[in-house]
Amino acid sequence: MDGKVKARIIREAIVKNYVKILSMAVPVALLLASTVLSTRFAFWGGVSVALFAITLLVLQCLDLEYRYAIGIALFFLALCPFFLIAKQESTAEILANYAYGYLVFGLIFILMDSLRERIKRKGKLVLFRKAMLSSIFLTMFLSNYFLFPQVFPAYKAVQPFKIYTSFTMPRAYKWLKAQPQDFIIVEYPLLDERGELYPDYLHFQQIHGKKLFNLALKRGGGPPVWS
Repeated sequence: MDGKVKARIIREAIVKNYVKILSMAVPVALLLASTVLSTRFAFWGGVSVALFAITLLVLQCLDLEYRYAIGIALFFLALCPFFLIAKQESTAEILANYAYGYLVFGLIFILMDSLRERIKRKGKLVLFRKAMLSSIFLTMFLSNYFLFPQVFPAYKAVQPFKIYTSFTMPRAYKWLKAQPQDFIIVEYPLLDERGELYPDYLHFQQIHGKKLFNLALKRGGGPPVWS
């Protein structure tokens, strides 16, 4: 088969399926936009999760090939380096997570394609799609509860992934911590939980300063001062 014949076959396939491809491209584009916004506004984090579920359902309802899911995964992975260069690490991380979800979804159902065809021949494809709908939204709900604390405030009370340290603070540091006039010099990362939707950093540092008592008297007399 020469190149012209292959090009014609590909062109005919695109024309035949352009409505399906467009129906898939719209929620994917919205998912990308909501992912970028989710690092600044918690509301869009829930929207992006819902759009992720919708794209998986569109794949099922439009009977598209599962390699489309793998294509979306590769597209998202290709965007990650650009967000990293732009110092948007959180956006790159979220896109990588969604890419992983698309990749797993596509590979699993490509392997299960023969089962899907048998279900279709038996006329039970609608039941299969309903089961997929329930499982996808259940998965999205559970992932929201455990991973997205701003969307589900109950996470604050449960904190299933809280990390404790075995480091023992010296007595001098404990005394220093108990002194008044405390102020924060700098925080790492600079964005706290109110500024970023996914505060899943391995290390969080907060450097404090203390206004200690100065025993030197003011020039000309007067009480000791804080400095």
